[in-house]
Amino acid sequence: MTMPNFLLIGAAKCGTTSCYHYLEQHPQVYLSPVKEPMFFVLQGRQDTLAPRISRRNRGNVCYDRTSYVKLFEGVRGESAVGEASVQYFHSSRAPDSIKKAIPNVKLIAILRDPSERAWSSYLMSLRNGTEYIRDFWGAVQAELGQEGSKLAWWQKRNNIGIGFYFKHLRRYYDRFQKEQIKVYLLDDLKNNPKGFMTDIFHFLGVDMSFEPDLSKKYQVEKLPGGLFGRWMFSLYSSPLKNFAGSCLPAKFRDGFRLKMEQKFFKRAPALDPGVRRRLVSIFRDDIEKLEKLLNRDLSHWLAGTDKRGKNRP
Repeated sequence: MTMPNFLLIGAAKCGTTSCYHYLEQHPQVYLSPVKEPMFFVLQGRQDTLAPRISRRNRGNVCYDRTSYVKLFEGVRGESAVGEASVQYFHSSRAPDSIKKAIPNVKLIAILRDPSERAWSSYLMSLRNGTEYIRDFWGAVQAELGQEGSKLAWWQKRNNIGIGFYFKHLRRYYDRFQKEQIKVYLLDDLKNNPKGFMTDIFHFLGVDMSFEPDLSKKYQVEKLPGGLFGRWMFSLYSSPLKNFAGSCLPAKFRDGFRLKMEQKFFKRAPALDPGVRRRLVSIFRDDIEKLEKLLNRDLSHWLAGTDKRGKNRP
């Protein structure tokens, strides 16, 4: 019975998807064919959570150990075996579940300017038709107003909440040895993708000389452009989307969607500077704590400049 010995735990909208696809090219690395099984969040909770999982993901997630272990039946001698579920990063339940099941696991987290991450998350919700507030700051205020509410986790916005990185990482640092955790910035991947992947290969103990194809970018923020693009966008929140999702093969559906988005969607606008300043005030305390935890300069997140994070001397 094979269990993973490393996990990509997120955070969401921070480059985890790209890292997953680059890692799976390595001959000494095995990644589960289901990218986000979410086992350590969903374990034993099928009765309460199954109806809340999106139709697209419902057949992929794992609620029990048996189905989870099956994801790794294809291992054929690879020394690094893993999976990538970004929900682990901000889950209060996942760290203890992971520690109990695979205490010696290696954990990889990728972080991004939390203001930019929140904007990216909001754009994704807009594109997917799960966000009805068309003003970003209005959506931020609505999320902040959820605090103390009795809404279930699947009913809440989480554009801002995921960005309190210190709070979420602290759970892992409290349970695992520091040497088991590697934290990167999305800037690292953008500025030096080859060095980024070489460092991860070193962390996982696989051949560092392997060079994956890093040319493709994943999960680029886009919004519909033109009349047809806006019409397609309206279908994301219509009953037709769910009907197509249940009838069409996933490979055909996803391929068609990708081609349509490439043709009719446009790059999303940049985050408004005024909104950024307000977001920085929300994240400031958490960022300053994170700097100390990681021993890394994150002042560019506070100032909203293009300065890249560098290790402190």
